[in-house]
Amino acid sequence: MADLNVRIIPRNSHEESEVPTPSELLVGEFAINTADGYGYVKHDDNTIHMLGVETTRELLDVSDQAPQALESLIWDADLEQWVPSRVKVEDLSDLTVFNPESRHVLQYNGSYWNNQLIDLGGTSIGGLSDVNLTDLETNQGLRFDGSDFVPFDYFEDPMSAQGDIMIRFGGNTTRLGIGTTGQVLTVVGGIPSWVDTSVNGSIDELSDVDTSSTPPTNGQGLVWSAADASWVPGSPEAALEASLDDLLDVDVALPQEAQVLTWASVQARWVASDPAGGVEEAPEDSGLYVRQNASWVAAPEGEVEEAPVNGISYVRQDASWIPLGDGGGGDGGGGINVGLSVQEPQQATSGLATFTGLGMGGTLQQLISSLDAWVVLYSSESARTADVGRGFNEDPELSDGVLFEAYLSSNSPLAVTPGITYLNNEEPVQEAIYAAIRDQSGFAVDAVVTITALAYGQITEVSGGSFGSGV
Repeated sequence: MADLNVRIIPRNSHEESEVPTPSELLVGEFAINTADGYGYVKHDDNTIHMLGVETTRELLDVSDQAPQALESLIWDADLEQWVPSRVKVEDLSDLTVFNPESRHVLQYNGSYWNNQLIDLGGTSIGGLSDVNLTDLETNQGLRFDGSDFVPFDYFEDPMSAQGDIMIRFGGNTTRLGIGTTGQVLTVVGGIPSWVDTSVNGSIDELSDVDTSSTPPTNGQGLVWSAADASWVPGSPEAALEASLDDLLDVDVALPQEAQVLTWASVQARWVASDPAGGVEEAPEDSGLYVRQNASWVAAPEGEVEEAPVNGISYVRQDASWIPLGDGGGGDGGGGINVGLSVQEPQQATSGLATFTGLGMGGTLQQLISSLDAWVVLYSSESARTADVGRGFNEDPELSDGVLFEAYLSSNSPLAVTPGITYLNNEEPVQEAIYAAIRDQSGFAVDAVVTITALAYGQITEVSGGSFGSGV
């Protein structure tokens, strides 16, 4: 040591457990406690760090005994060290435990805690700390509200007699007595109740009968009202005054003599038509005849003016009356066009429908749709397929095969004025007009579309001369 000429004496203390304060040291300055043998240094965060100590067991006053789970450091006066140990109730200075038994509790007697069995027999429930009996009423119970047990109603109308039942429905609780024989339990207006069965009740209790709005009078019966969707009092005779054509599934606007009702699956209704095999043979006497439905009818003679026969107008041509719409004459064998007012409904499937009851061509008179829809009619199936991508506000080209298009509001008839002609443009010509039913975004609409038109047909047989010849 004689060669060391410089001595470094750090700040120091000789008092046990004395630690330097941050104000006593500069950052990086070293200090030592000679009594404890600990060194200290000041960090740049203004804190004092003990040097060379990483665990509690390195401390001189802490036992190096390995601690166990749930143990704490407890001062052992005999060892003058902190040692790992568990805290026991018996170690508490203000608690005395003597022979603890099941259901014992610790109770404070004013000086210390001791163990004893608490007898709650004479204690009121209202004395419990987590029970609040404020506003307690008769027939109420206790329910935990998250912090305390508080009063609540079991039922709005508590049971009072033997046989009562309580029903919880729609957030309300209803007390019901015992029903009488034959009654059933039902809910009316959200309230459960006992009611008499329909066998002993009124016919007006039926959901599809209304005898309250218009009370029945003597001799009346129940008549179905489509407008009210129910059976209402009325006169059976008045119901029979309706026409056959008033029925929704019947179309006989202009029936002809000797026609019969035939079911047409395409139109899904009964239509007037000639009986099968009922066409009369042509008369043998001379003169001009035309075939009308199931009969041959002599063409009328007389002055030059329109003369209706069986609902079809005739005009004078040469010496004979012929149906209005003559295709230009010719030898006996056909070619005279006539117009027939027809009506055809079609149910769209995936937005597509094909009308086969409108003939090969004609004049549109009216359209109606059961839903809001953009309805487009085409002269061929290929034209309909090619038009799939066209937008609602985009006009078709003249050669695209679009016959007619319109946006129809639900159940609002659209009168086509002036009439627009339509035709089938396929080869060979088909009795079919093709339709696409969509919305304005181009998505399919499965609506029922009904078309009324003047369809063009032909009188294909004549007898007793030729049209245009006057013979």
